[in-house]
Amino acid sequence: MDHLRTSATVIGALVPCQAADDAAADASPFDEIYDTYAPLLRRIAVSRFGIATSDAADLVHDVFATYLINPKRVEELRAYLIGAICNASRSYLRKSNARNEVCSGVDICEIAGDTSVHERVMREVLIGQILARLGRSCRDALHRFYILGESAAAIAERRNTTPGYIGRLLHFCRKRAFDAYHAVQKGKR
Repeated sequence: MDHLRTSATVIGALVPCQAADDAAADASPFDEIYDTYAPLLRRIAVSRFGIATSDAADLVHDVFATYLINPKRVEELRAYLIGAICNASRSYLRKSNARNEVCSGVDICEIAGDTSVHERVMREVLIGQILARLGRSCRDALHRFYILGESAAAIAERRNTTPGYIGRLLHFCRKRAFDAYHAVQKGKR
């Protein structure tokens, strides 16, 4: 609230001295507007959207800062402020929900120092980049052989071919994966 009042004071300093003296004689119109509507806006953010009180206060400050930039474009003040706090609250919740989905409710500080999580993510990204460079047939064969643990004979039976062909295919796919790995590593440098 202090920074908004400070902003109003700075704007007041831009007005000619006579007008500033007149404004100082009676309360600032911005202060009156803020004191009138800020409690309502905080209550809307907290009760209707379930936002924490401290975060709601920040949203209210943002709404008034936006209003303060160009108050002449606002035709109906109350409707503007209520609409603005609703939009700001929805935006806050979208960002908050997205952040929560990414973190899956895990305490960020808890995993920040864990290098195994970082290494696992980096390994999975690298594997994804390598597999993206291979064809569908190679991805499927490598997945079935290494991930699902199917034998070359089982893969051959599924594809209506011989185990010897699957052996050659796996050899070819491993070579392509190895080449893709080196290409990805060169791209990082």
